[in-house]
Amino acid sequence: LKDRDAERVVILGAGGAANAAIFALAQTVEHLTIVNRTLSKAEASLEQAGPWLEPSCRTQALGWPQDAAEAHEVNAAIVAADLVIQTTSIPILYPQDSAPFEALELERIGGDRPGALLELAYGNEPTVPMQWARAGGSAVLDGATMLLHQGARSFERWIGKRPDVTVM
Repeated sequence: LKDRDAERVVILGAGGAANAAIFALAQTVEHLTIVNRTLSKAEASLEQAGPWLEPSCRTQALGWPQDAAEAHEVNAAIVAADLVIQTTSIPILYPQDSAPFEALELERIGGDRPGALLELAYGNEPTVPMQWARAGGSAVLDGATMLLHQGARSFERWIGKRPDVTVM
């Protein structure tokens, strides 16, 4: 993603972390898709995000597919995406369970121009979505990266000095 902005973003999940991601991307994203187990919650996240998003931003709420037959729209969004942000608690609760992600073509993020996956869960091992995205050639960042920058921002707010994240 170094050569381009994340203009097309897919967010997996619709909780607090997803809403924070939407807020962070609100001024740059051109097409935003939220995929959640409960479609109404994905729709509510997009509705809540409306005032933050640029008026030209196209949005889409999709239900989490249970199988390949249901996954066509979700996978089309993944293949077109510059960035997929995985915000669900699945990798935290079930670290090596691939079943919830099997219908998703995470190895195809970005299609012919591999994109990136940001996994907000962090742990000692790469999550299933991280493994699949990396296998497809996508750049992968884990939740430790997010945690690092949250810690740096907190340090700056409390101490009044910007820390060196390389040292951290």
